[in-house]
Amino acid sequence: MPDLPRTRMLLTALLVGLVASAGLAACGDDQPEAGAPTTPEPSGGAYPVTIEHDLGETTIDAEPERVVTVGLTEQDPVMALGTIPVGVTEWYGEQPYATWPWATAALGAGEPEVLSTTDGFQLERIAALEPDLIIGTNAGLDEDTYAQLSAIAPTLAHPEGEEGYFSPWDQQTMMIGQALGKAEEAEALIDGIDEQFAAAAADHPEFDGTPAIFLQNAF
Repeated sequence: MPDLPRTRMLLTALLVGLVASAGLAACGDDQPEAGAPTTPEPSGGAYPVTIEHDLGETTIDAEPERVVTVGLTEQDPVMALGTIPVGVTEWYGEQPYATWPWATAALGAGEPEVLSTTDGFQLERIAALEPDLIIGTNAGLDEDTYAQLSAIAPTLAHPEGEEGYFSPWDQQTMMIGQALGKAEEAEALIDGIDEQFAAAAADHPEFDGTPAIFLQNAF
């Protein structure tokens, strides 16, 4: 478990859930039905693509087919963009396949292997999944862990100039979209979520300027 204040982590979990559920709903008809195989959208001329991040830059030569997410929340934007990872990482909650209820429809029949970072990144298990892309935009990567993961497959770290954990969700989503050859879809997803938040704010002007906090006892 990352060494972060419990309140901040739980508040972030709530926000991630809200954003992810809105994003998956916004994708709507684009999501596969449960039990249906997932076919990647054609990527056209998206590759090769080079993506800059806080630990350097990563070049992806072809459309990824085996994606592993090694951070706390990256599987949500990956699945919202129509890709089912072959490996995901448990944060907390012990949900089936580390996938919370807002994303189970997008997961469909997918059965990603669930990794843990309790004792650091499970490099051997990650390598055994034979990934062609590792996504760690919310994984707290440093230069050493980035180098270890990059030795396995092209690896995305957190956005440039941001912290290793919980950088802006829209920046992470855009990076992930570029890596998956779905930059336009990622931009549309971000715009759709922004529109939903704007609509909710317009429907409830009484909440304008009202601070909010989510608290839960440590467990």
